[in-house]
Amino acid sequence: MWNGIFLTLESIPDILLILLSQLLVVIIFQKTGFMPIKLAGLGEERVRLLPIICLAVPTVMLYVAQEVKRIKKEEFMLAATVLGGSKRQRLKRHIWPHMLPPFLLLVAQQFVSTLLLLLHLGLLQLFFGGTITFSGMDPDSVTKEWTGLIGQNFRHLTTHTWIVLIPIAFYSMTILAGNLISNSMQDAIKLGNVRKLERESKELQVEKQVQPTTNDFSFYREIQK
Repeated sequence: MWNGIFLTLESIPDILLILLSQLLVVIIFQKTGFMPIKLAGLGEERVRLLPIICLAVPTVMLYVAQEVKRIKKEEFMLAATVLGGSKRQRLKRHIWPHMLPPFLLLVAQQFVSTLLLLLHLGLLQLFFGGTITFSGMDPDSVTKEWTGLIGQNFRHLTTHTWIVLIPIAFYSMTILAGNLISNSMQDAIKLGNVRKLERESKELQVEKQVQPTTNDFSFYREIQK
């Protein structure tokens, strides 16, 4: 049953899953006036996280499911099953150690993607911390976070450069730091895989170099005599 559901979801493009999840949020909000997930702020201010969660969760879930499915096909998983390891033991001792490095890399990549998404929303004057709109005036950011300051003052870049230049500089450094972290983690994972393959190849070469000698069969020959 679960394999069929997973294969069905895997065949659907990611963009359709995102649109379906967003549509479900809109329908729930229109019918009940309730937004399922909120992050409490000061006073009555709320930061709504559900649209961002709907963008990230489907792709992350499919990626994690594919990695777990790939790990289960490895030989050591078959050996753990034959030796009588329970599902909990296999998950704790085999799947999780192999999933941790790619999962941390995925978190770093999603962090950068979320920053870019918030920046694009800010340029469209849809501020993450909340938007205030007065009649005849441009939308204003409630929390004055970096994306809000950039989106609110981006049109004044040529006249009041210093207002928007500082948030752009710090936001760019944050994105650059996230990219450097994700690239370093990816290189470390690749280096670990290369070293593992080199170690396995050396062990295979050592096994091939060990050839049987006459001493290995001397006891057998004495019995035959």
